[in-house]
Parts: sequence; structure tokens; C-alpha cells
Amino acid sequence: MNFSDKRQSAMPLKKERGFSLLELLLVVGVGALLLLAGLSIYRMVTQDNAVNQTLSAVFATKSSVKKIFASQSGYGAGSLIPSLVAANGFPSSIKVDTGTMTANHPIGGAFDVNGVIGGFSIELDSLEQGDCMKIGMAFDTQSEDDFVSLQIGADTYDLSTPPTIADLQTSCENGGAPVDMVFTFR
Repeated sequence: MNFSDKRQSAMPLKKERGFSLLELLLVVGVGALLLLAGLSIYRMVTQDNAVNQTLSAVFATKSSVKKIFASQSGYGAGSLIPSLVAANGFPSSIKVDTGTMTANHPIGGAFDVNGVIGGFSIELDSLEQGDCMKIGMAFDTQSEDDFVSLQIGADTYDLSTPPTIADLQTSCENGGAPVDMVFTFR
């Protein structure tokens, strides 16, 4: 008598089942959508962070310039970057090349600090429209007692004519090309 034959015939065969191709493609597709959404949000958050760091760098640099030149009658003419480098006056978010005495803001363009007649300017080069708008809206011309003007491209705003949102949209658009923003303080 062969017992093994009876056992095999008494147990029904189970059909093994895995994922179908459709189920697998659906899971991969949902995963890809979630990954793309996550990357978009990450890119947006890091860009907003760079804009915030750049605006903070403007205020920190302004304070450093005022401190460095407090005992002098003015700021001189030309680049103040060597003075800021010598006094360690740049915030850590500003990348400085001490060989060429150039600086870059966190968004990626040049960060220039220059003495001008009656004050000094801080220039942010190569801002995209969205970044220009965010910085322009965040900067309050009324709260800065030493503010002289804000130039965006060819448009200049001062205390008597602070920029509106519509002004910022027009000034920052620049035909889709990056725009420069210059803050002047006394």
C-alpha cells in the first residue's frame, strides 16, 4: 500500500497567486506620483529658504557695514567687500571668494556692497521673477529708518513711492530674464 499517493490525491492543489502586471504597474505609478510631488515640495521649500536667507543676509550685511564704518564720516566709494571680509562682516550664508573679493547670495547671483554718495548699496544680481517678488514683498520700506531707495531693474522706489504688489510684478518680470535688485541705505 502506498500512503503517499492517497495523501496527494486527498489534498487539493493550491493555485499560487502573485501580483498581476496591472497591480504592479499601479503601485509603481502611484509611487512615482508621490515621488514627483515630494520633489516639487522639496524644491519649493529649499527655494523659499534661499530667499529668506538672502533677505536676512541683506539686513545682517547692512548692520555690519554700519558697525564697521560707525566711526568714519562716510562709506567711501567703490566696493565695501574688502572691508567686510577684513572685519568678518558677512553672514555665513554669503559665499565670499577672498581671492577675487566677490560674494554670492544664497539664491546664486552676485552680492555686491558698494559705497555711494551719502550711503551704501547692497545689490542682489540675477533674481528670477518669483524670488524678486518674494524679497520685494518681504522688505518693508517704512520700517527701515535708514532706507533710501530700492531699485528693481530700471524702476526705483523710495519712502515717498514704496512699491505696490502690481509695481513689483511689473519690475520683477523683466521679460522673463533675471533682474537685479539694489537696496540703498544712508
